[in-house]
Amino acid sequence: MIVNQCMPPAFRMHFKDVRIIVDCTEFTIQKLSRPKEQQMTFSFYKNANTLKEMIGITPNGAISFISELYCGSISDKRLFIKSKLMDLLEPNDVFMADKGFLIENELASVGCKLQCPAFLRDKIQFDVSEMVSNCRTIDTGGLPYEIIFVVNKSYIIAANIDVTDGLANEIVSKLSLVELDDQNRVLRVWLLFPKGVRVKARGKMAGCANAKGIGREMVPINRRPATLRLNRNRSIHAKRNHFPSKPVCSLIIHKSQG
Repeated sequence: MIVNQCMPPAFRMHFKDVRIIVDCTEFTIQKLSRPKEQQMTFSFYKNANTLKEMIGITPNGAISFISELYCGSISDKRLFIKSKLMDLLEPNDVFMADKGFLIENELASVGCKLQCPAFLRDKIQFDVSEMVSNCRTIDTGGLPYEIIFVVNKSYIIAANIDVTDGLANEIVSKLSLVELDDQNRVLRVWLLFPKGVRVKARGKMAGCANAKGIGREMVPINRRPATLRLNRNRSIHAKRNHFPSKPVCSLIIHKSQG
């Protein structure tokens, strides 16, 4: 299947059965003259008269489904049913959508599942696992929730590790080696940095790098600990031990210009 062949690594690892990701969008229209038509097209979400459609994309971002336009008052669930997208799904497919799509029972009737992001509903607050996964990198000392390491791909350093040696936040490198321990866990990663970065560390680790057959110019990056404060009054804490790095999928203009 083409969707499987083009699936990004993050989806392949955690959401390998996702076939489509959907959301609705609305287009503002001129206020109609007839009261009934005004009511049918009025969207409380947009506080305007709109037309609404549902758009679906594959995990790699390609548009795979566009519904017809409906009046703005229609719910996400009703639009999904009327679009007949469900007829195109296969058993065991996973349908990823936002919290407005209350279609779990409808999908279950055709052997499919609904994947939604965590949200509060009737809870006072998220549980600890949801809090940890929802933390922003800026709140975790540059330590992401998860990293997918791929050799020869570029990664950006997400924290100041050794500014005096040039290893600062936003420095881009290339992954050369992922070193594992006896339990097959990532022990350290070896990165190739631009000239002038991590000069002192290269000299100290040159012998070890040569022994691993990766060259004297490679530099190891180890795990770093951080304490995460998960609520506003900082009464709930969690520990994270991870690598201060994240994949460079794209750079916005000001970052690409240094």
